[in-house]
Amino acid sequence: MSTGNDKLGNDKLVSDLEEELDRVTTKTKAAAIEMMLSRAKTGFYGDFTSPIATPKLRLIRDAEGLGLKNIAANTMGGKYDG
Repeated sequence: MSTGNDKLGNDKLVSDLEEELDRVTTKTKAAAIEMMLSRAKTGFYGDFTSPIATPKLRLIRDAEGLGLKNIAANTMGGKYDG
C-alpha cells in the first residue's frame, strides 16, 4: 500500500542519493549508492511500501555504512517521512 506522503519522502530520498552519487569518486562506493538508489526507487525504504519491518532503521544503517552522514541525519530528522 502506497501513500502520497510516503512517495513525497521517497522522492526526496531519491534526489539526495542522486546528488551523493554525483559526488562519489570510487567505483565501489558508487555501486553501493546505486544499490541504495535502486532500493529507494522501488519503495524499499518507505514506511508503507517496504517489505521489511523497519525500513528507516535500515536506511540509517546503510547510509552510515557508506559514510553518508547527511542521509542518515535527514532520515533521523524525518525528511524522508513524506
